[in-house]
Amino acid sequence: MIKSALVGAAAVAALSSAPATAAEFLFSYSGTGISASGTLTTTNTTTTVNGRQAYTITGITGTRNGATINQLFPAGTVVDAVGAVSNLNLYETGPFLDADGFSFGVAGDSPNIAFNVFYISSGYNEFRSNPPVGQGNTELTGFTLARVVPVAPAVPEPATWAMMLIGFGTVGATMRRRKTVASVRFA
Repeated sequence: MIKSALVGAAAVAALSSAPATAAEFLFSYSGTGISASGTLTTTNTTTTVNGRQAYTITGITGTRNGATINQLFPAGTVVDAVGAVSNLNLYETGPFLDADGFSFGVAGDSPNIAFNVFYISSGYNEFRSNPPVGQGNTELTGFTLARVVPVAPAVPEPATWAMMLIGFGTVGATMRRRKTVASVRFA
């Protein structure tokens, strides 16, 4: 019986799936001559940054003016001649970005061209730069962000199947070990 329990526990451990390790947010923004949209991938949990809860952006997909977004610049990337850097913080509540924001590149541009999206008191902005030289700031007229909430799968996960099989096996083994005596009585 102990051997069966160990085999069952090993099966559950092998078939268990890990919890989600990323959160996704749909974003879109526009401004004079600018239109961008896509998905930001972040850490699944927040940390406290400047007294606010923030996710860390770990990936980006989407388009900017029809060009494919193909890279996320790492935190600490210098985006202008003054030494501003992107920090990849995405806050839980608005404003969702701070003055450092995040920077990305698009296919077809020089790999050094960065588009830095950030928030200052006047609103959301995009700064196009070829570090360390800035090439222009555009105030954005629209910036939207929505968290993608995963839908529970319709098919049970492997761990659920393993637990069900172990349960049925345990019930079967218990029933097999029971000794029953059939007795018939006639009145």
